[in-house]
Amino acid sequence: MSALPDERDPQQFRLAILIGVLLGGLNLSRFNSMRYGLDDAWISFRIARNWVEEGVPTFDLTQPPVEGMTNLLWTILSAIVYATTRSDPFFLMRICGAMCFLGTIVLLAYVAARDVDHPVLAAGVTSVLVGVSGTLAFYSMSGLETGLWALLFSLSINELSAVKSGQVAASARCGFWLGLLAMTRPEGVLIGGVVCVWVLWRTRLTRSSLVLIALFSILVGGMEGWRLWTYGELVPNTFYAKPPSMSHGSEYLSWYLVEGTGLLIFASVIPAIRRGEERALVACIAALMMAGTLWSGGDWMPGYRRLVVPSLCLAVLAGNSVGSIGVSAARWWVFPGLLLWLVANVSMMIFERDSSLYSHGRWEALASLLDEQPQIEEVALVDIGRFGWAFRGSIFDLAGLIDHTVARQEGEMGVKAFPEKYFQARAPDVVLAICDIPFSDPLPRFPRCRSHEKEMMTSLLKHGGYQYRAAIELSDDPAGHQGLGFLLLFLRDDKRLPEEQFGPDPKIDLQKVMTEAYNRSTP
Repeated sequence: MSALPDERDPQQFRLAILIGVLLGGLNLSRFNSMRYGLDDAWISFRIARNWVEEGVPTFDLTQPPVEGMTNLLWTILSAIVYATTRSDPFFLMRICGAMCFLGTIVLLAYVAARDVDHPVLAAGVTSVLVGVSGTLAFYSMSGLETGLWALLFSLSINELSAVKSGQVAASARCGFWLGLLAMTRPEGVLIGGVVCVWVLWRTRLTRSSLVLIALFSILVGGMEGWRLWTYGELVPNTFYAKPPSMSHGSEYLSWYLVEGTGLLIFASVIPAIRRGEERALVACIAALMMAGTLWSGGDWMPGYRRLVVPSLCLAVLAGNSVGSIGVSAARWWVFPGLLLWLVANVSMMIFERDSSLYSHGRWEALASLLDEQPQIEEVALVDIGRFGWAFRGSIFDLAGLIDHTVARQEGEMGVKAFPEKYFQARAPDVVLAICDIPFSDPLPRFPRCRSHEKEMMTSLLKHGGYQYRAAIELSDDPAGHQGLGFLLLFLRDDKRLPEEQFGPDPKIDLQKVMTEAYNRSTP
């Protein structure tokens, strides 16, 4: 990191950053409950545990290895934590994510304040804009890699000015950070590639540019070689499980522009873009990441984690704009954009659009009970993360994140064709489905379920072989499951579960009640 941008008044400069850090800390405190942890975090944690215990970085040891995560570096860190503590990495990884978030606030304040006439203003604006981001705070506390992703991106762009001037040490650091960024999320390969092209265009084939490109290429090449050797693929399995969808991506991006940025922030960054090539590069990265999100289909999770990098870019450029032109010029057309950014992010906090809750306790309790039953070897479900951490048996992933066959079915994420023959061949011992009503005889109507589970239940109706065994209420977590209130458990006919843990057998003829309800629900 460079020296303090404004040696004339270091106390005010540090105070400006401290305000952003305090806002970030308050934001993090909103998510101190474990229920804000996202189910997907435990996918990485179980892969990390299997890597440590069995030497195979995969989720389901009974199946060929599958890269079911998109955060290799975060999984490696989780494996180190598990190897050290032999316990659930969630708590320590949350601390890691929170520290990365606060570090990002500080680092980007320095980046924004570099080479401006009013560095205190620049640092204050950027630190506040990042600190109030509920999306970044939530995901930093969710157990996912987002905080690390943000910090590594900040470390990379922190070196751009020195890289442009041809400093070899800065170029080496930049190439290293970009390589780690690519190992943290797949989009990092694209960001690193853009920076490499910019460096070649700006400095030609100099020693510094070759060092940056070589370090980045070595890290990415090593990752791809390991990925090909381990999984037989050059991309994670989620590339197939979540195919591109422009329609979903356009909706996701549109909402982000309105409630994530307040729209006018784009006008606020113009003064910064005009002042230097590295600032224009940051703007290009933001535009490229938004275009990539539009193409890929966005995300189903709350907030806008897929657009964290554009948000960081806009925050840096907005702060740099204010620091460049001063208060008097900024108040007319830059400050309105900053105000709308704050209003948009505060509104997301108030209406809880930047976060969600999850019933981890219900999933863990059920998984632990099933794990104690030696006759239960495989369970089929969608929410595989927290359940899969407590249940060590085989998992049939209805969403396809950790399954080659399901991931390659036709259709978009969430509405893929159900691989019926494959499901029948695997014949999982237990099937779990989240629906809006429990089973009864008669059923008032066919239960409303998510697409994955609806197709699976239709398959049970068609082929039989399963009995309805229990319903577990999830109504205390409507945010996490879109208002669907019950986890229904279906047991294969040749299996039994003890009544003392699972209650008496409802003795409902599954095919009869489902057929009758289906006929009543179908015109």
